[in-house]
Amino acid sequence: MAVNNKSKTKLLIVDDSRFFRTLIEDFINKDKIEIIGEAYNGIQALKIIKRIRPDVITLDIDMPGMNGLQTLIEITKFNKQSSELPPIEVIMVSAYTKHNAEMTLQALNLGAVDFIEKAHFDSEQTTINYLKSQLEMKIGVIRMRQTCFAGNKSPVYRTKPSALTRQEALKTPLNYQCKAVKQMVKQRKAPIAAGAIFIGISTGGPKALNDMLPALCDMTNLPIFIVQHMPPGFTTIMADRLDTLCSHKVVEVTSQTPVYMKHVYLAQGGIHMGVRVANNDLLVYTIDMPPENGCKPCADILFRTAAKTYKSQAIGVVLTGMGCDGTKGGKIMKDNGARIIAQDQHSSTIWGMPASIINAGHVDVITSLMGVPGVVHSMLNKR
Repeated sequence: MAVNNKSKTKLLIVDDSRFFRTLIEDFINKDKIEIIGEAYNGIQALKIIKRIRPDVITLDIDMPGMNGLQTLIEITKFNKQSSELPPIEVIMVSAYTKHNAEMTLQALNLGAVDFIEKAHFDSEQTTINYLKSQLEMKIGVIRMRQTCFAGNKSPVYRTKPSALTRQEALKTPLNYQCKAVKQMVKQRKAPIAAGAIFIGISTGGPKALNDMLPALCDMTNLPIFIVQHMPPGFTTIMADRLDTLCSHKVVEVTSQTPVYMKHVYLAQGGIHMGVRVANNDLLVYTIDMPPENGCKPCADILFRTAAKTYKSQAIGVVLTGMGCDGTKGGKIMKDNGARIIAQDQHSSTIWGMPASIINAGHVDVITSLMGVPGVVHSMLNKR
């Protein structure tokens, strides 16, 4: 299937809510997107896929007969059977509940490219405008990727992920031993002189962090601060999951707290995060201000506070994601002596944020996702 700039993106809408299917159908750009079908559950969706191959599927989580997660697994199998074609990309659609948030994160780990929350605002029109902008933005990125797939040249198309495993990433002089259980140790406040690691990440982030963060935690005792673009609620589930995988304690930052060694601090969805010094103590804190770069939380805001607080003792990492968040803040970090790492195109789900900071000339090292822990280790050894 050749995809070009003039062709319409073929969309399949899968949702058990007739209202929501109609809502999507009414507000999408018909000049760029063609709806090839609608399905009320996964069973019906798979029948349509076998007859007409879509480019993109919006996939609800809760559906009768076959839910979104079960359907995604079958779509992944279908993609593997036709690997010479651009994959059918899946955008999960979910109303927020704790259960749905857990299912959505599972879906992202299984290969869904992104998700949209069925948010409800004070007015119906605000809700429609939000859903419309989210869907058009995410389909637009997928459209660009599939266009580039046809030409085999792309700054954004996801190829096969790096083959490096966590164990291979950890082949360093360290005496590495996998910890099945997190050791109970006395919390030790982190001094500025020790340094810290700051990560900005967006689309593709949940799976990338699941794969890479445990290895990074095993490389260093330094505190790690992460901005993952996500709405409220989802980051709580994400922090809990990462905490089960990492040797560091992983916490969602919901209020000001001291910074400790062997801790990962994840920005809360819908709230910015920063670091500062007060009364000779390092603190991580929340910042409730408007979105920046269209993002809340925003990596640029975290990076600016990192530059002011840690200066040359900071390491900045920009990973997979659309847009340019992290570029301006990364420059400020680098101007203050920090070193900057960016993820390569090959291992990125979306090579937007890393490409932006690379093209701006603010990056010291470009590496694969699973190469990040080793690069951080080398940087720390060269201090």
